[in-house]
Amino acid sequence: MKKFCIIIFCFLFTSLNVQYSQTLQKRSISRPNIQVTAPNGGEQFTKGESIQILWKSNLINGNVKIKLKWGTGSGGWYPVSNSAANTGSYKYDIPEKGIGHHGDQFRIFVMSSNEKIQDSSDKMFTLLNKPIEVPVDLTCNLRVICNWRNNNKFKILIRVKNKGTRILRDVLFEYILTQKNSLIKQDGAGFGLMHPGIWYQANYEFKAEDLLNFQKWRDKKRAFYEVKLYIDPFNNQHEPKHLREDNTFIRKGICFK
Repeated sequence: MKKFCIIIFCFLFTSLNVQYSQTLQKRSISRPNIQVTAPNGGEQFTKGESIQILWKSNLINGNVKIKLKWGTGSGGWYPVSNSAANTGSYKYDIPEKGIGHHGDQFRIFVMSSNEKIQDSSDKMFTLLNKPIEVPVDLTCNLRVICNWRNNNKFKILIRVKNKGTRILRDVLFEYILTQKNSLIKQDGAGFGLMHPGIWYQANYEFKAEDLLNFQKWRDKKRAFYEVKLYIDPFNNQHEPKHLREDNTFIRKGICFK
């Protein structure tokens, strides 16, 4: 008899517990609520990009408000939308300017129009400032070293610098050596890889016999040559026009005594 009573009691307790759980669940379902699902913490975004804000809602009438929150204090609120359609999805174009904070302390809040019902990202996510890019900016200079007395040679030293912020590849250059409008030498090459802020150098050496009428001019104690240097002559690096003035270097009246 005892066993029978225990079985009946257990059955009634289990049945009542199930009914109570179902009642709580129904009450929970019937209660207005919002649940943010993305971004939900741990993501990393950059100002200027677009992100998708996602949420679920139940029994929320009308549109919703969406806000971006920085930090844990009372400040740091940034409006995303004051009246977004309650569709569960919103494309947010993060402004490059206007958000005064950056770092890993951001959350998204989605709330009812009266802000009484709301939810936020479970954890914080990161929002970074957009990096400032310096456009392609090349500069060059030219040196000529003469050494006639020892071995009748002179050198052209070409130096090129990448003043931008990104690594450049296959930067070409061309130089032209002339004497009285007569072409003496024309050549070119390139730097396969140019890191920002570093000077790169190329050397070219000439002998006296390579130069036009050198002996004639040397007898008069003067010889004049002109060297023109062009960096990226075809603008393969897509350098802005106003920065390309540094790409040409002309050395006039080089005098060899």
